[in-house]
Amino acid sequence: MKIGDYLLSELAGRGVRHLFGVPGDYSLPFLDQVLAHPDVEWVGNCNELNAGYAADGYARIAGLAAISLTYGVGELSAINAVAGAYAERVPVVVLGSLPARRALDAGRVVHHGLGDADWRRVIRAYGEVTAAQTVLTPDNAVVELTRALDIAVTERRPVYVGLPADVPTVELPTAAPALAEIHGLTSAPGELAAFASAAERLVKAAKRPVVLVGHELARLGLAAEIERLATGLPVAMTAIGKGQIDEQAVDWIGTYLGPASPDGVRETVEQSDCVLALGTIFSDTETAGFSAALPESAMIVVRPENATVAGKPFGPVAAADALHALAELLGTRDSAVRPTKTRVYEDGPLTQNPLWTEVTASIRPGDIVVLDQGTASFGMLDYRMPSGVSYLAGTLWGSIGYSLPAALGAAVAAPDRRVVLLIGDGSLQLTAQELSTIARVGANVTIVLVNNNGYTIERAINGPHAVYNDINHWDHAALVRALCGPDVPMTPVRTIGELRSALDGDGFRVIEAHTQPLDLPTRLDVFVSAVKAAQG
Repeated sequence: MKIGDYLLSELAGRGVRHLFGVPGDYSLPFLDQVLAHPDVEWVGNCNELNAGYAADGYARIAGLAAISLTYGVGELSAINAVAGAYAERVPVVVLGSLPARRALDAGRVVHHGLGDADWRRVIRAYGEVTAAQTVLTPDNAVVELTRALDIAVTERRPVYVGLPADVPTVELPTAAPALAEIHGLTSAPGELAAFASAAERLVKAAKRPVVLVGHELARLGLAAEIERLATGLPVAMTAIGKGQIDEQAVDWIGTYLGPASPDGVRETVEQSDCVLALGTIFSDTETAGFSAALPESAMIVVRPENATVAGKPFGPVAAADALHALAELLGTRDSAVRPTKTRVYEDGPLTQNPLWTEVTASIRPGDIVVLDQGTASFGMLDYRMPSGVSYLAGTLWGSIGYSLPAALGAAVAAPDRRVVLLIGDGSLQLTAQELSTIARVGANVTIVLVNNNGYTIERAINGPHAVYNDINHWDHAALVRALCGPDVPMTPVRTIGELRSALDGDGFRVIEAHTQPLDLPTRLDVFVSAVKAAQG
């Protein structure tokens, strides 16, 4: 077996059935192997940044993804997307196609480089945004590829695998080398016991316990454990934790954003005598600019590798062990799932709040909801998702334009599920090219494009009429025809009734929802006010 075929088979064995990327001359021999492989399909993207975003969306649904990038120019084009995957714990395998070994060994200056022979510059850059880096050779391919893939899956982080152009077509050595074992994090017995003892004192005395869910533990596959632990307790989510567990399976009370929280949520969390913060990182987004008043003396915080009780750290403590210990302390409780009430709007001009109410009402169990950072991500925070919905948002990294390629990746990973993409006109302009790829692969994506003439989230923060928050007005109907062909439905809506009718359907289509530039979802308006107040 040749090294390239072995690499593809190893990816396929871990659930990667598609490879995203852009071809380059260094990668072409390997891409020929991709086209010939029975289990991995090539999905070409319009540029490398989009390929990285698509791989992120794919990995959040399939569990692992891979992208092929050519040396230098391609690798650096995608590094922003890979950094976002690192920040949000999404495992993406970056396959960097390098010049052939003879050029590397001879120290030759080659194209796509920086005008010198230091070909490791880009690998060093990737060292900052990946959990492991390696360059495959015929002698190390089995050991190093296995190590990198194991780290990606175990740590839920991107990894970098360099492929010199001549290596994929070299046959593997006949003698298989010994593989080093990669284990997930294990708890130090003394630390786990000390954590459990400290947590017991807080849990047993608690009269008003509450669960606060972030994103990190669900990324590790612990969503079901969180749901079982939370049974019978009120459950709030951070903005980044939104949708990471089944919101219908718990007593969901809403999104916690410090002083920007919905009525009752802030009081429930901040007045609790035992806050079980599971996978939360307390960034500025989660705390409305660090203006939250969380009671440290009542906090039990569980992170992937450690935990704290009332500010005292314990570690190493594996998250799965910490959750098990807390479940034992909490014991068995009856379910207390309360239904949520959603306001029904009469027909009239479309504004932000009824926009998100109608979108939520159209979401079905099993859908994949993808949101861009902006009015969409804030507009959906107050709405409870149906069971079985996957919720994709790059909330922590916050790179606008992420959602369109991510929706492509999610749709490729799960072709039997409907993807609902919620994106603003400003975000669309960063990655609009990938509309053509969605059309080419025939993905089942419903796009709700919010046309509010610019960067409304930035207008809310500063400069409501500033030119830097303006964008050139696009004819979106003409754009869809040009990129996707004449058969993709494009429906403009300006009233609640028109939106309600347009949302009823399947297949690739675009709904252009017109709202005013300074019209904000309630949660975004309150959030910005809270941040400004905190900054004085």
